[in-house]
Amino acid sequence: MKKFFGIFMLTVMSIFIFACSDSSAGFSAGDVCPESGRGTFIDERDGQVYKYTTIGDQIWMAENLKYNAEYSVCYDSLNGFCDTYGRFYSLQKNGDGLAELDENLVASVCPAGWHVPSLAEWDILVNEIGDGYNQKSANRLRNDSISSSYRTGNDECGFSALLGGAYIGKNHIEFYKFDALFWTSTPMSDGMIYSVKIEQDITPFNSLYRMSLRCVKD
Repeated sequence: MKKFFGIFMLTVMSIFIFACSDSSAGFSAGDVCPESGRGTFIDERDGQVYKYTTIGDQIWMAENLKYNAEYSVCYDSLNGFCDTYGRFYSLQKNGDGLAELDENLVASVCPAGWHVPSLAEWDILVNEIGDGYNQKSANRLRNDSISSSYRTGNDECGFSALLGGAYIGKNHIEFYKFDALFWTSTPMSDGMIYSVKIEQDITPFNSLYRMSLRCVKD
């Protein structure tokens, strides 16, 4: 009996030590992304109203951009898709998926006072809500209540990442209900731009033909 009790206590202690070693175990949405830091703003270009959320020292759009920018696409094969998931964008010259960034488009696509986030700004977000590009961070950003193949996203910070996939041409999307893919303003290599992919975890990824866009406040 004493031997069993000793093994039991050792197991309990091991679990406790493991839990305490998790650097994100002390995460508090009330401290990192309080509801008092959330609200709405108007894009004066088209009157569209967007939600926003404050995460750490950053303020992010809490919805995908819907502005009808050059080379953007509204996927209309699913009723109401564009209203929920926003438009799909290219930020490359001439809308060419193998071209370099169109700096004029990058500078103008977001509402006034907002900009396309760099990969470094995504890094700040990810580290603020977790301890890196991992599943816990993804869960805190994903809203799985609308459509998802995972159903584990708790959206603690009100970021509401929706798994809308990416537009690959000819009115066709891929990765719907599996991935959310967002532009960054950071070049990756010739013809490729960094994106951020949110699925079961978060991954820096390469750009695809048309992707969703979240803006961050200047």
